[in-house]
Amino acid sequence: MNIRGWMDENQNLVAVIAVVVIILALIFSFYNCSGSSTGPGGSGMVYYYDITADEIFTAKAELIPPIQSPNDNEAVRVHFYTCGSCKESERFVGYYEKYTPEVKKKLEEAQGNEEHEMYYEQESQGLLISLDAKKWYPMYAQQAEQALSNKLKCDEGKKLRYCHAK
Repeated sequence: MNIRGWMDENQNLVAVIAVVVIILALIFSFYNCSGSSTGPGGSGMVYYYDITADEIFTAKAELIPPIQSPNDNEAVRVHFYTCGSCKESERFVGYYEKYTPEVKKKLEEAQGNEEHEMYYEQESQGLLISLDAKKWYPMYAQQAEQALSNKLKCDEGKKLRYCHAK
């Protein structure tokens, strides 16, 4: 009996296997492609950039940028990507991230209560990104989207990957 014949005779089993494979693929994609650093690829820590000292450090993912750096300067979240490995020599800054003061305050006030989840759905309104940590754009502004699409790509045959903090 060939595979096609077996599949025709066992359609229910084939359907169950297909659904399980799809669910596993979605879970794998979520943990490996999201910005979350608490999935299998992450440590619960994320990268931050001290703007004044020009230094990278790690801190807890639940902190809402901008935060105070260990040097007591303003620090913003930095997202690293790679077309190879996540070694420091191969990764590059995709973008920097911070919130407007108003949204940061609301997010911090809402942390730990039921409003927190509801407010995070609206957070993108106050999310700012930058390619150089100097000029900031609303996350979904046309300039930001175009700049990110130009920056976040690899040469043909290479795959863009997000680098989680360790």
